[in-house]
Amino acid sequence: MKRPHIKSKLEHLPPFERGFFTAAFWTADDEAPGGMDYRDTGNANDHWQRLCPISKKEMMYRLHDWQIENAELLEQAGDDEQNGHDLWLTQGRHGAGFWDRGYGETGEKLTESAHQFGEWHCSISDEGVFIE
Repeated sequence: MKRPHIKSKLEHLPPFERGFFTAAFWTADDEAPGGMDYRDTGNANDHWQRLCPISKKEMMYRLHDWQIENAELLEQAGDDEQNGHDLWLTQGRHGAGFWDRGYGETGEKLTESAHQFGEWHCSISDEGVFIE
């Protein structure tokens, strides 16, 4: 798997990354509707375009490396977009994620790996969008 190229629109990202960033923006957006309907609002794409370029690059590389490290487990879990979504929720301890999808031991291992990935937070303001 080669290093990712940073795309200008969220919908052009690979599914895993799209799921991850959509979940990040959804959890930080005070005006977000519930559930996966958020990806259809257009807000996620707006936030992606406003996301700090340094955050984009750093997170894309970290996501790439995490996917390589967990490739065998991810093959046993959900689809790529759901797995990206679950990585954001699990690493940030948002009350849902890999551990509650019914994946059994695979979910437990992905949860452990997501916690080791580190806890990241997204903030959305007039000054921009940041993941730190």
